[in-house]
Amino acid sequence: MKWKQIVVYFVILVALAGYYFIETAHKEKAKEKEIESKKILDIKKDQIDGLKITLRGEKTIYLTKKNNKWIINEPVKTDVDNFALDNFLNGLVNISAQKKLTIDKKEFSKFGLDKPSVSIEFKVGDKWRTFKIGDKNPTGDTYYASLDDKSEIYMIASFQQSSLNKKLFDLRDKRLFTLNREKVDRIEVARNNTIIKVIKKKDDKWESPDAPNVPIKTEKVDSLLDSLTWLRARKFVQETDAKLEEYGLKEPSIQVVLAVQKDKSETLLIGKEKDKTERYAKIASRPGVVLISKSIITDLPKSISDLEDKNLLSFDTDEVTKVAITLGDKKYKLAKVEDKWKWEGTQKSAKEPDSLEVNSLLWKIKDIEHQGKARDESFKDLQIAGAISLWGKDSKFVGTLEWIKESENPEKSKPIVLVKKKETEEGEAYFLAKEDFNDLKDKIKTLLGDTNTKGKN
Repeated sequence: MKWKQIVVYFVILVALAGYYFIETAHKEKAKEKEIESKKILDIKKDQIDGLKITLRGEKTIYLTKKNNKWIINEPVKTDVDNFALDNFLNGLVNISAQKKLTIDKKEFSKFGLDKPSVSIEFKVGDKWRTFKIGDKNPTGDTYYASLDDKSEIYMIASFQQSSLNKKLFDLRDKRLFTLNREKVDRIEVARNNTIIKVIKKKDDKWESPDAPNVPIKTEKVDSLLDSLTWLRARKFVQETDAKLEEYGLKEPSIQVVLAVQKDKSETLLIGKEKDKTERYAKIASRPGVVLISKSIITDLPKSISDLEDKNLLSFDTDEVTKVAITLGDKKYKLAKVEDKWKWEGTQKSAKEPDSLEVNSLLWKIKDIEHQGKARDESFKDLQIAGAISLWGKDSKFVGTLEWIKESENPEKSKPIVLVKKKETEEGEAYFLAKEDFNDLKDKIKTLLGDTNTKGKN
């Protein structure tokens, strides 16, 4: 093909591409214009600084905005759920008409607009405007609506009515704890005459001032914090602190404190059960009683042991470069070469190492937790059934797990592993849950293949 032909084809290609993009842009612009033409309101949500929302049979919700912050003033004075309110405002300013009818206002009652299902008054500048939603049309797929004093009725989609049909509960702030989660540096849980306390150190690690020798696992504290800061009221029982004893909140059975520095804290009081799924609760510094999910109780620690770091070894799975596995008299070595695992040495499995299986094994070792220290006695003279050792970058020793032969285990129902964090030490003995131990051995078996592990304890 001559170069002139190539140039011609290239020019044609560029022209077609240009036409495609121009045509696409034109269609998108036309679509946007069509959407805009159907919008009932010609305002932006930032222009609204006052709202009055009245649902049929409900009290009016009155909201005001000051310094870009919304607050509910009536029927109770409380903070708003910013996410819910933002969705509401988006729904309001983007409301669109599927059809528009010119009707005498005397006939509005036929469409439910004399007693609307939803009435929204919104303030823009110094002017209040009103948007009303009446009844469903006979087919049930749209609602009738009107704006201000116009003799026009709009037909809007059912989902748009749903986006504006919001009660007080939908729009109010349902959080119990309002402190910034990332700044919380003290947690206290008081239950059954026991106080569990952890504080954050300068290195962002947590410790227990009452049990300084117990290592605290950051992920467990993070999980607890997530549960507490995501806790929401499921129902507002009352807005005052009257008769707290009826809800078990005069002398609550559980108290949870979150604190930021020394002078700012919030205390959650948890009282009686309402039923199998909910309990009464309140924030000590704010009036009112709410219902919360009973499931939060299971997330609260019963002792400092529930927050303890019980991992056998601490390491980054991506940093492991060598793995040694011993099963009886057989020894296998794995090395990572350019992100791929390969067997090393003279003793190799006939099965090629699968990276996913190696990673699965490493994650198991990293996540496995002990069930407590085995009693203080020497295990060095007992026969070792198997072991797995890990090394990181620059051949840095990570640790070894050794398990004794089942027949020699003094605790038959609880597997015992010896954990070595230095190559020269004897290691410390810990109990494992039987399912964790069996899972560990199964992952080794899968990696090596059945023929290499057959008959091994």
